[in-house]
Amino acid sequence: MSLKALQLFLIVAQAASLRQAAQRLNMTPTALRRQIDSLEYYFGSELIDRNAGGISLTEAGQLLLGQAARILNDIAVTRTQIDDLKQLKRGTVRIQAGGAIVAELLVPTICTVHEQYPNLRFHVFESRASGLVEALTDGGIDLVVSLFTPETAQSFVSHSIQLRHSVIVSTDHPLACRPYVTINELACHALAIPDESFGVRRELNRAARARGITLDPAFVTGSLVMQKEVAMRGMAALVLPPECCRREIQDGLLCAIPIQPANAISARLDLCSLPQRRKSFACQALFDALAQQMRIGFAAGALERVHEVSRA
Repeated sequence: MSLKALQLFLIVAQAASLRQAAQRLNMTPTALRRQIDSLEYYFGSELIDRNAGGISLTEAGQLLLGQAARILNDIAVTRTQIDDLKQLKRGTVRIQAGGAIVAELLVPTICTVHEQYPNLRFHVFESRASGLVEALTDGGIDLVVSLFTPETAQSFVSHSIQLRHSVIVSTDHPLACRPYVTINELACHALAIPDESFGVRRELNRAARARGITLDPAFVTGSLVMQKEVAMRGMAALVLPPECCRREIQDGLLCAIPIQPANAISARLDLCSLPQRRKSFACQALFDALAQQMRIGFAAGALERVHEVSRA
């Protein structure tokens, strides 16, 4: 079986027709069909139904689709491990992270590791914590840095720190002069917060319901860029860990007001990996660097370390 044919099959499976897939791959339909034919010969079964309306996967094709990405990933990991044996100190690590903590935690750490090992490659994907389990178990992701990690993924957590959320506003916002903010006060101002699929929104809704309040945000967005922008324009208040806006706060564009302890919202920042999967050199290098950053607190005085589990 050709690995190239397996890689091509994954692209064909996402296309409406062989011709469309061939155009994406800059191949002739005949050459692409030959590769798929070789896979069908190897497995002794038709993988694709071809008809006037396009293509669809057979039952055997669906089965192969469910395994193909994992097979290719396992081969890539094995190749990396062989490189490790030769002490080449190269390879690729794939990281999934929530957008709120990419800039302030992930990017500085990745840059430090890259300076030390310039032959390493980093593929970073922004995603919500809800897909954490699938990302790790499907083999497409090596490490996850997550806020509001779901209960189903707790066995993957290796290191954790606690991030306390604050109200983030422009320096001329009415709340900027407050020593702290309650949920009742927050509900009186325009908010820019994510939808209910985000952990922080669910926590806010829970806190508001406990006080008989229904939040009606002016801006509903999961985009950290947009949240910061409307806050800097004085149009809305945000609810985020101050670490997510560290540069804007240092530059005097935003300020962080504590939430009253009785209304406090906090979340664990978790570093996750599959405990049973051997880490490549690239993965281990970044894992160790992230764990060290979380150990010392990536914003001195603003983080409270809560626990650490030795599952590395």
